[in-house]
Amino acid sequence: LRSRRNVEYLVPFAVLFAADALRGGLAGQPLQAFWRELKAFLLEQKLFLAAVAVPLLLTPYIVVRDVWSVRAAFGAGIPLTRFQAASAWLAAHAPPMAQIFHSDWDDFPMLFYYNSASRYVVGLDPTFMYRFDPARYWAWERVTTGRERAKLYDVVARQFGAAYVFVGKEQAETMGKLIAGNAGFRQAYRDDEAAIYEVLPTAEILNPKHQILNKSQ
Repeated sequence: LRSRRNVEYLVPFAVLFAADALRGGLAGQPLQAFWRELKAFLLEQKLFLAAVAVPLLLTPYIVVRDVWSVRAAFGAGIPLTRFQAASAWLAAHAPPMAQIFHSDWDDFPMLFYYNSASRYVVGLDPTFMYRFDPARYWAWERVTTGRERAKLYDVVARQFGAAYVFVGKEQAETMGKLIAGNAGFRQAYRDDEAAIYEVLPTAEILNPKHQILNKSQ
């Protein structure tokens, strides 16, 4: 019930189960006799009738509400050029096979489409990452949700070996603020869709004068 993927499978399998159950239960039984018995049962069992009637009455409202919310959420669609400019910057500046620590798993398709030369922390679906290494998954999750503060640089630079951090605009107020406020990262690119931060070497973090010289260059 907590997994969106299982919910997607629920509808077709529920229809198949209902069809098979009704076929087995009604096999060889006249429909008229079945309906008479069903109506008599429902009239006798008022509580059962109410339990069945309430969901049926709520179904039209739920259907209209969900259709409206889905249309509102996806009406504008996803631009075909989403993250194209940021990916082009990465392709031009990041070394081949550089590790990119990105802010959400569903950024991966666009990033990989426009720049397949880099490596990305997680693709579709993050469950693969969790099954492979739960500790690394929760470390990534804490950073992307803005909950990791004390070990932010250690997680990104050492645990994941990332060279750059990609932050989509949806995470700008959570993960983005923490990355921008940490001395271990330097903003290298920004547009209306995303920001990219360079992961600084430890020596440069310990030597602020060297960092200032690099910025001036």
